[in-house]
Amino acid sequence: MLAPTRANARWRAALQDGNGLAGFAAAIPNAATVGAAWRQAGFSSSDAISFSRPVERRGGIRTEARFEVVTLPADTVPAMSIFACAHLTRDAVWLPELLNHANSARAIRKLSIAAPDPQLVADHWSRALPGATRAPIAGGAQLRIGSHLIDFVDPASAVAGHALAAGSDRAKAFAIELEVADIVACREALRQGGLSPEQRGDLLLIGPEHACGVGIAFAPAGTHRA
Repeated sequence: MLAPTRANARWRAALQDGNGLAGFAAAIPNAATVGAAWRQAGFSSSDAISFSRPVERRGGIRTEARFEVVTLPADTVPAMSIFACAHLTRDAVWLPELLNHANSARAIRKLSIAAPDPQLVADHWSRALPGATRAPIAGGAQLRIGSHLIDFVDPASAVAGHALAAGSDRAKAFAIELEVADIVACREALRQGGLSPEQRGDLLLIGPEHACGVGIAFAPAGTHRA
């Protein structure tokens, strides 16, 4: 952030708060439509905000990436800020040279949030993400949005299931799971980066002490996650 503005106040506050995941972005085709739907559902969403940034590709090719976003107030859902983003120029953002990674990561599969009352937190998120389906899980609840999952668990379950040092007295996103195309290549990329991933079932795990306070799990493509 180059200068403090009203629009980036929540992100400045997140930086001051320290490590962790701060924002949840939902991909949408049109920001104004989502804003209207949120307001109809009783939320105080922002107006659609348009912005752009220059993109320079290999060979000196210059283009522009344009976006529209609409946001909900910072306290709408516990643990994170939530906003919806329309990529108006996908050809300037989803570039072939940026889509291939040494660890072969290709998708976000699951977000995990710990909270003293996970059912209540799941209620808030369900309202903000219409169309999500909900199911009980050990220690809390799970939302499914298409192929993506969000787990809401109590602190004890977060500590036991993810080897965290301690729970939190407030809702906090503590782990994220990524799908990888090649788990062997992923393990090698992590080792070359100086990390020693823990193997747990079909997952490779990196502890929060190595990832800005967030546990990262890498899951091979084609495996079923619950």
